[in-house]
Amino acid sequence: MVVTPSKGLANNIVLELTKLGIPAFAYSRETLANSRRTGINLTRLVKQCAKWRVLCVDPEHLCANEWREITEWPIFRSSLLFVVTDEHQ
Repeated sequence: MVVTPSKGLANNIVLELTKLGIPAFAYSRETLANSRRTGINLTRLVKQCAKWRVLCVDPEHLCANEWREITEWPIFRSSLLFVVTDEHQ
């Protein structure tokens, strides 16, 4: 999991990892809105750790109720290897 200060940085990280064949996802307002519009339960997907190996999220979303639910989920907790903060300036 990478905590990033901006969606642009998160999107760049996801793009570069995807080029390397590493499944990655940016958890942002846009992806949340899109998942709600399409009926995808994003919280469930993240909790199950079945789709992405790297997850980018901003500090704002880490405070949301969904993230409390995600971080308390046993599968997510046992799958979490590293948490890093990227603060490019």
